[in-house]
Amino acid sequence: MRLRTRSTWNLTAATGLLTALGVGERGLPDPGAVEPPPQPAGTIPREAALTPVQRRLALAPLRGGRVGALTWDGTRVRQTSPVTCGALSLLLLAAAGDPVLASWLTTGARVGPVPPPELARLSREELALDDVAARVAVAERAVHGASRHATLGPFDWPRAVGTPPWGAARVARFRGVEYTHTPVNDGDVARTRVVLDTVRAATRLGIPVPLFTGGDLGRGGSPAAAVPRHVVLAVPHRNGTSDLRILEPSAGSTFQVPIDALLGRTRGHAALGGWSHVVWAVLPRSAYR
Repeated sequence: MRLRTRSTWNLTAATGLLTALGVGERGLPDPGAVEPPPQPAGTIPREAALTPVQRRLALAPLRGGRVGALTWDGTRVRQTSPVTCGALSLLLLAAAGDPVLASWLTTGARVGPVPPPELARLSREELALDDVAARVAVAERAVHGASRHATLGPFDWPRAVGTPPWGAARVARFRGVEYTHTPVNDGDVARTRVVLDTVRAATRLGIPVPLFTGGDLGRGGSPAAAVPRHVVLAVPHRNGTSDLRILEPSAGSTFQVPIDALLGRTRGHAALGGWSHVVWAVLPRSAYR
């Protein structure tokens, strides 16, 4: 999403809007309460016409959280418009738990008779696209529409301002995991650490977590005042460190970041899309007892 707000945007008005939508502070999550996801239910049939390399990529589209550029078939995977960082993060989240979706995104192969939800409304021509970037673009656009639909009462969230966190939580899909959302008070380092520890606990269990980033919006203020500007995806990795791996969709790259490097910042961080703080998190619902 890169919520590039206009100069006329008034932070007080934004705070009032978020409060009216009921998206204020939640209770703190419990990192130890995060439940592991169910074992994968969807598989790629052996008869599917995929090479061994294509099959491995479809089963691990995030490349195991490997640091560096995310590429599929030589194509850098990155958001395709200034406002779809949230949509791409949600698309990659779904693909990480659904090899049927991942096989189409990475190779164009359609496996099984029923398309994943992210592809259900694509046209026959769109489903036949033979270019990675084109497939990502049409699927990203579909996810963007779904995540904005009816998120302002009966009205859609404006396309120009990306993806709202509550819309992201509603459509976030990873095998058997339900998501909720919570603002993160950038003026309360202790509470922010608990949220980030919960993110780390989830990724250690193999669950990706979307994070909304933004600037320093005032020390000690209400977290409902935090206006999200960008979305990144904390991804699972296998190297056993306590750091986070964060996929930044505008760069199409994954960064390794110590949690301490995300606390009390005053300058932007490449892993956060150039913003300085995590201001909202879309966490597994099981993190709240």
